[in-house]
Amino acid sequence: MRRKTFKNRKAVAAAALLGTAVLAGCQGSQTARTDESSTEAESQQQTEASSEDVKEEKKTELVIAGGDGAGLVAAIQAAAEGLDPASIRIIAPGSTLGEDMENMAPYVNAYNTQEQFDEGIEDDFEIYLADTVAAGENTGRQEMASYLVENGEMAVDWIRETLGIELGAISQQEGSSVARSYPAAEGNLNEEVRSAMTDKIEELGIEVTYNAEVTKAAYNEEGILESVTIVTEDGEETLPCTALVATDLALLPVFENSQVYENAEGPAALIVSDCAEQLDESGEMIPGLYAAGPVIEAAVHGNKALAGNELTSMIVYGITAGTESSIYISDSQ
Repeated sequence: MRRKTFKNRKAVAAAALLGTAVLAGCQGSQTARTDESSTEAESQQQTEASSEDVKEEKKTELVIAGGDGAGLVAAIQAAAEGLDPASIRIIAPGSTLGEDMENMAPYVNAYNTQEQFDEGIEDDFEIYLADTVAAGENTGRQEMASYLVENGEMAVDWIRETLGIELGAISQQEGSSVARSYPAAEGNLNEEVRSAMTDKIEELGIEVTYNAEVTKAAYNEEGILESVTIVTEDGEETLPCTALVATDLALLPVFENSQVYENAEGPAALIVSDCAEQLDESGEMIPGLYAAGPVIEAAVHGNKALAGNELTSMIVYGITAGTESSIYISDSQ
């Protein structure tokens, strides 16, 4: 399963971060000074060096283009993977975060879970995928739906472990042939998840730029992302960055080189691999570009999402985009 791949990549990322930490420790010992005869000039140089270090720490490495639920998941997961929260910046088109979650069914879906086993519920990948495809009237991209189905349990675990939200008894919802949907133990699951994520973003100190729009993604001669241009109430700003996670559906025209799913019954959508990488027209990944959330949902679900799958997809692809982009950034350094 893909989750095993994540665990392997986390080990690589952790090792890289450990090496960085060791280097940082060496630099710290080198700057320690006990010589009281240090001159004023040396002191000034140290101050300037410290200021440069702070500037470097605040450099934006990852831009999350969208303040929806998937964007919050990606930002939180990237930080969990070891990416410095100060290097993550969320560009939100409105004045609040996670508004798209309000109209989702308040359930998260997963198959082959402990709860299903305990209750003798027979469910598997094929049954869950068949329900997912049927709900979308067989109009979505099955490979993207398959990735959602395969990793549903990852979404359940993330809600419980990362956000600390208790889930209620498993239930059978409209369109599902068996019970595989989890509500919140108390209240509305969407509201609980949204509130916990916005609290987590604030706790981590991840910067959010509200009422802003990403208007351009710029690439170097090798076709690798190097910056994005945003427009705010204060004007235009160019942000050098290493990776971009797109979630806002309005961004579709910005990625003119990306492969697009055309849905006759609804909006178009970006097509991504099972690593949430944006693909070009030949099916090759575009270095540094990832997508999750509303900008891919039509391709995942087709004409309609199975009840509970919107929240599941939001979390599964958000986790994937956050994980993969953080690894890409680490490998690029």
